[in-house]
Parts: sequence; structure tokens; C-alpha cells
Amino acid sequence: MKREKKQNDSMLHLIARIIDELGLSSAKTQYDARSGTATITGIKDGVRCTTTLRPDTPDFDKKVKHSTTIGREAAIEQVKELYRQGYRQVDIAEMLDISQSTVSTYIHK
Repeated sequence: MKREKKQNDSMLHLIARIIDELGLSSAKTQYDARSGTATITGIKDGVRCTTTLRPDTPDFDKKVKHSTTIGREAAIEQVKELYRQGYRQVDIAEMLDISQSTVSTYIHK
């Protein structure tokens, strides 16, 4: 229990540092203590940034995706790219602030 709290606190400090370093506003975070995976979504200069942190490498693996208020075709491509990277539909929906049914529709286009 004590070790798990220390790991959670460490992840929270890392998340705060990344938000600060990237200069994100309107940052939202999701942290799964069981898997140790965190997702950070925020806005920088009108661009939506999503960063996923996973403890499967010594220095957390960081993947950054960017989007702006984009057209439908670009949104479809972004959803398909995240899906190819292995993200689940529900995770993509949360990252991009769209419904899971929209993600499913875009994946099958």
C-alpha cells in the first residue's frame, strides 16, 4: 500500500511537470493506478495535445498527438491513427472529447 501511494505520487508529480513544461491550458488527466498509465489532454496555442505515459520503459514512453479544430476528414484520419496505435475506442473518444459511437463510425469509414 505504501509503495503504491509513492508510485501514484511520483506519477502525479510527473504529470504536473509535463503540463507545466508543455504550457497546457484546460488540462485534463486520467490515471489508471492498476496499469500505471496516464493520459494528459490540454490546449496549447489553439492546438489540442494528448500525451500518454506508460511505465513500460525506464523513461516513460511519451506519445504526443496534436489536433486543432479540424475538418471532418482530418478528424477521421486522427481517429484512425490513434486506433492503429492500439488505443481503444473509448480511450480515443475521451482523448478527443467525442462520443465512442463517433469514433466507431470514423474507424469504419
